[in-house]
Amino acid sequence: MPKFSEIIQTADNGLRDLINGTLDLIVPHARKEPLNPMSYVRDVNEWFVPAAQMALDKLEGRENYPSWSYVLASIPVFGKVSKPLVKAVKPLTKAQKAERIIKSNPMVDDYHTGIRNAEDILDFNEARQFTLDDIGDVSSYPDVTQEILDNAAKTRKIKLYSSRPFSVGSFVSPSKMQAQDYAGKGKIYEGFFDIDDIAWLNADEGQIARLPK
Repeated sequence: MPKFSEIIQTADNGLRDLINGTLDLIVPHARKEPLNPMSYVRDVNEWFVPAAQMALDKLEGRENYPSWSYVLASIPVFGKVSKPLVKAVKPLTKAQKAERIIKSNPMVDDYHTGIRNAEDILDFNEARQFTLDDIGDVSSYPDVTQEILDNAAKTRKIKLYSSRPFSVGSFVSPSKMQAQDYAGKGKIYEGFFDIDDIAWLNADEGQIARLPK
């Protein structure tokens, strides 16, 4: 588990100022007023988490820490509120994603696009680059923009759509238009996912490896 002080020391000055400034906004509020857990966690998610994630990204070259919630847990005032509500979840490996998806929704032919083994799986950044190289654009659909994908890369969360209820192995897309193509006049399902819980095929499509808690 990384210490918060380690993250501050590892980050550059600009990021250190950002995180410290965020703490100045949140911690005094938490200490001087009765804690409202939902409001508090909302503030943490909106202000602190993106900064902490940026700091964690800087540490990835040295050691792969599984979640920013470890950072929250290392700070006493955060840990008291966030531990019951925010649980650190270790990212699935590509092999683990493949195993889950093949068990839940195996491909039954060799011509439709889908996950058949771990080699078919891209992470989010790989999927973005694959699509850019393949079609020369960020997406095949106009409702998936550079801003949406950049924000997902920063927050690690993305809104996804499907023509079927969400389950492990379900196909999902950041494009509502794509989901509508499959659903026809049927219902469109939508929800927010951690980008690391999706086995991406490209920037437009992936399969669910783990459902949100």
